[in-house]
Amino acid sequence: MPDRNYFLLTGDSLSIGELRYPSSDEWRNPDLVWPDDHAWFIGTDVDFWSIYVGGSLKMIQEIESQFGGSCRRVNFSDKLVVEN
Repeated sequence: MPDRNYFLLTGDSLSIGELRYPSSDEWRNPDLVWPDDHAWFIGTDVDFWSIYVGGSLKMIQEIESQFGGSCRRVNFSDKLVVEN
């Protein structure tokens, strides 16, 4: 992504909950998460409230069953809209 700086961190997926801002104890959500086996992917952005998840159909169906109306399917070709 142009004009952005990123840090590449490695670790197991359970360590995501341990991310902190360097100058405080405040939790910092990662913008992108992709495990070594590439079985799933999570993406978000500082300018968006949404979290995008890619994975197997079974995984997506499980997310839908847990979060119901809070989630919706999107396609790769869908354009992101500004969220307020």
